[in-house]
Amino acid sequence: MLRELRKKLIRHYSGSFFITLVVVLSVLFLFVKNMLYATATEDINDILHYEKKKITGEEQMVPFTKEKDRDRGRKHAHLYYVEVIKNGKATELPRGHIARSKEEQAFRAFAESQSCCQKQGGTDEWKEKDGREEHFVYASLPLSSDSFLIVGKDISSVHEKVEHWFFVLALIGMGALVLSVIMGDRLARKAMKPIIRNVESQKAFVADASHELRTPLSIFSASLEVLAQEEKETLSEFSKETLTEMQEEVRQMSTLVDRLLLSAKMEEGGVALHKEVFSLRALIGQVLANYEKKEKHTRLHFTCDDNDFAIEADVMRMKELLYILIDNSLKYSNDSEPVTLSLTYNGGHRITLAVRDRGPGITEENLPFLFDRFYRAEKGRSKKTGGVGLGLAIAKAIVDQHGGKLSVQSTVGEGTTFTVQLVGLR
Repeated sequence: MLRELRKKLIRHYSGSFFITLVVVLSVLFLFVKNMLYATATEDINDILHYEKKKITGEEQMVPFTKEKDRDRGRKHAHLYYVEVIKNGKATELPRGHIARSKEEQAFRAFAESQSCCQKQGGTDEWKEKDGREEHFVYASLPLSSDSFLIVGKDISSVHEKVEHWFFVLALIGMGALVLSVIMGDRLARKAMKPIIRNVESQKAFVADASHELRTPLSIFSASLEVLAQEEKETLSEFSKETLTEMQEEVRQMSTLVDRLLLSAKMEEGGVALHKEVFSLRALIGQVLANYEKKEKHTRLHFTCDDNDFAIEADVMRMKELLYILIDNSLKYSNDSEPVTLSLTYNGGHRITLAVRDRGPGITEENLPFLFDRFYRAEKGRSKKTGGVGLGLAIAKAIVDQHGGKLSVQSTVGEGTTFTVQLVGLR
């Protein structure tokens, strides 16, 4: 139980820390990415309006006569491309514009495939013959009814920066995952300390109380047996009935104490298994024969095929498991409803034991906690059901010790089925 709780706490703390960090890194990545692309989009819009003014004559075009102007022209040649598209075909470039022929041809082919107008700036890419990708942002404006201006800017370096930024954040995320697990484990250890102390105190109390109660209960039970034997002729009917009820209560109390002690030992791993090979089918027959003596045999039905269903297990623990499951089904079903046991092979060496009743069933919200110690789906106690929620917890521990699996399926109003899966020796 504590191991499962610790795992849940680690998953909770680690998951919360990691998700928070992933959200922060994602927001940071999107912020930087949008900022870089927004800058490129703003630049391409400025270039678009500048080139339109040059073509329409609003901006005076001066030849690159000075060295500074020629440098500016060469710089712009590497930064953006300009095309005028008329009736779907590119016209001559505006006078004074310098461009690299290979990239200009690729952009010209792209521009001829576009329609006016992308005013806010869009992004696209093309591949060079060597497989290298070129990324660019473009925008366009109409010049006349049959022509428009389109400009593009190479943003491959910006795209590389975004990819590099994503790679860096991915590495940080992987490191954060490891860090979140370490942090989750430390936080879980810290949170578990008071729980472990309380559970250990509870275990010690249960074990000590069980030991202390066994002796007086044994003496009390023996005294009642002597009284029943020696004074049975002189006791009235009311006294005999009272004596019988006292013996039944002592028996139930002894069973409770034994189960408390067994549960405490199992929690500490102090119950050793004495395994031997035997027939599970024959053991079920013996248990049902004991119920037959108690006049409950009319409600118990057992079905299986001709196999012996040989297993290697602890006979006493398996018998305890059967008593717990059968008692539970008998308690929580009507006296007129049958309890069915079935034994089958479920693929290869897997043996499946199913105990089914037609009782009121268990609600879905109670099913996950059914095998916890001291948990009862029915909060109120009655004389018929009794119990304190230890039986199924012990049954689960027995099955786990044998490397098996205990599960439950239930439908409200239809009944409950407990299924035990064990490894057979077929």
